Amino acid sequence: MSKWANYGISAVKFNAGRKLVEQVVAQLDLETIFGTPSVFSRREIVAAVKKNFSFVTIYIREDGKWKKGQVLRLANINGHEYLKTVDDPEEADTLDNLPEF
Repeated sequence: MSKWANYGISAVKFNAGRKLVEQVVAQLDLETIFGTPSVFSRREIVAAVKKNFSFVTIYIREDGKWKKGQVLRLANINGHEYLKTVDDPEEADTLDNLPEF
């Protein structure tokens, strides 16, 4: 496996309105494996993206290996920043149908 990003995001927790991510589970991409899962706040993820850290969504395959999902980016919609893995105009975070925790 080659390095996909600085971090892989494997799970997400949305707010009560289900529009914004509150937290994610992310792991450092160590090229051949992913590091220990850690919980990060939405604010931490936004700040890291602005500092040019890269993130991709990741999923466990049936054989126990990681599968690469989509690249995470920030989208400014009507003056608000949203976390996106798809290009859509929705005023909400969209993270590639990750499992929730």
